[in-house]
Amino acid sequence: MHRLHTKKSYNSGIRTSAWSSFGILALLAAVFGCAILPLGYAAPPVRAAEPKPTLRLKADSVVFNQANGDVRLEGNVHIVRTTAERMLAVDCDEVTGKMKDGKMKQLHVKGNVRLETGEFSATGAEADFDFSNNIITLHGTKDKPASMTSPEMTSTGPTIVFFLDEERVKMPDGGETVINLESPAVEKKEKQ
Repeated sequence: MHRLHTKKSYNSGIRTSAWSSFGILALLAAVFGCAILPLGYAAPPVRAAEPKPTLRLKADSVVFNQANGDVRLEGNVHIVRTTAERMLAVDCDEVTGKMKDGKMKQLHVKGNVRLETGEFSATGAEADFDFSNNIITLHGTKDKPASMTSPEMTSTGPTIVFFLDEERVKMPDGGETVINLESPAVEKKEKQ
């Protein structure tokens, strides 16, 4: 048990507290918002709070029909979906979607579609998002196929399906994939 001792300060005439070393460290931790522990003490495990999933929608025109759950966005559409596992950003020209029980269930995006995550980037003419199953289906056109680029590979084809939870990509209509056989980190070390 730590005891709090008081003594009179000769300079100011105000009573101050003289705590044990652990008490002073606790006070510093509270003031500076960090854990300062004396040698020999183990810090208790701290778990960061997981962020709540969010969906941010921005466009020139936004229409929500709360009665039936329809969503429509047009012009300079920018969508960011954040979960504890990943962040997904989408840019396109137009979006239609469906909400149920206050949650976005599905989206269909079209026109100059660009997807960005921490793992890959992709482009296409249209895309379908199934948020319940974390699946994105990206469609290209005859003249410009859908494409996906990551540090490990580049894929192009008429359709690319991303199974986000499984970290798997499927090209049901065929296509081409170029796999980088050397790790980008290894190449950087060799050049130095």
